[in-house]
Amino acid sequence: MSCNSGQSGVENKIRGCHGVPSKCHCGLEVVLYTSNTQANPGRPFFRCPNRGDDHLFKWVEEGVYEEVVDLKARIEELKEDGILIKRDNKRWKLICLFCLKLVLGY
Repeated sequence: MSCNSGQSGVENKIRGCHGVPSKCHCGLEVVLYTSNTQANPGRPFFRCPNRGDDHLFKWVEEGVYEEVVDLKARIEELKEDGILIKRDNKRWKLICLFCLKLVLGY
């Protein structure tokens, strides 16, 4: 069970390595490295210190992108919740006003 760059977001979510990883499946904390290859010079990545093929490897930008996508979805949920709360507050204000008028005899 590794988190490897190139796997789908769904695969990574199932494996528990969606977003910015903190630990490999082996339990070790991941380490942030910088690539020094010709193909990816200076590109940062997360990797398990064990460095085996079945251990975690993930490009930093992929992890950050997954986090942003998740946060965008959560923001939309919170916006919807805020709309519902405002609507409920208006109802309660009207109910309280009606009850107050009943009690005071208006």
